[in-house]
Amino acid sequence: MQYSLLKDVTQESRSWRVRVRVTRFSKYNSEDNPPVLFRLDLVLLDEELNYNAIFSMQTS
Repeated sequence: MQYSLLKDVTQESRSWRVRVRVTRFSKYNSEDNPPVLFRLDLVLLDEELNYNAIFSMQTS
């Protein structure tokens, strides 16, 4: 199976498959009860081992 490196993934990329390790993550929740997830930030490491990217997912 062919994987893309993180450095090759851009905003213009439509479809890609990556194989990464999540090295760090942070959750940002609301102060509501129960808390609602606002954002999840991930630091990803690909097979080159020298390229990190911060991937941020926001919820609506």
